[in-house]
Amino acid sequence: MYEPPETRRRGGGRHPAAVLQARERDLLDVAEQLFVRHSFHEVSIATIATTVRVATKTIYVKFGGKRGLLQAIVARDLNDWQRQIDAIETSDADARARLEALAGLMLRRALSARRARLHADAVAEWSPELAQLAASVTARDRRLLERLVESLPAPAHGSRARGGVLCDAFVGCVLGRHIGAILGGTGSSPDREAVQRMAADSVAGFLEWILPAGHA
Repeated sequence: MYEPPETRRRGGGRHPAAVLQARERDLLDVAEQLFVRHSFHEVSIATIATTVRVATKTIYVKFGGKRGLLQAIVARDLNDWQRQIDAIETSDADARARLEALAGLMLRRALSARRARLHADAVAEWSPELAQLAASVTARDRRLLERLVESLPAPAHGSRARGGVLCDAFVGCVLGRHIGAILGGTGSSPDREAVQRMAADSVAGFLEWILPAGHA
């Protein structure tokens, strides 16, 4: 498997920084699995440390404890969401394709019982830093949606509603159209192709309502 130069040491072997990053990633992955399977409050630091085969002191030094671990897991998820928004924003695809990509992102999150559980625990363990990060990501998501909606042709029925109203309508169309699947989820999310079909269906319904005839 290819490793970028900064992760390899001269003479062979992985760079210490890369080893530490991999160990931290494994620790977060295992903690996330345990929190989802058994709930945040039922999992102890000792259980996590034993599973990952690290000293409990390592977890306390790096994350400050179990709460810090949870915050790091959710922050990682939010940062991943931000990277996906960035990818949609910088894409050369047309507005419809980017709306479908954004709708797919929204649906994957809404359909993920894992994310719902972790974020609910994070809210219960309130953190100002985490709240600020979540607000920043949500705001970036909203600004992208507003720009995409504004780039669409003028509607067939009178003057266009304010951007914020149309953005709310888009979110409602995407999530409301599939609310049964969202509320009835059993923890097993649809595969990527199924989510893409759901996203395309949602965007088609939205565009049929907002665009002039022949543009949807």
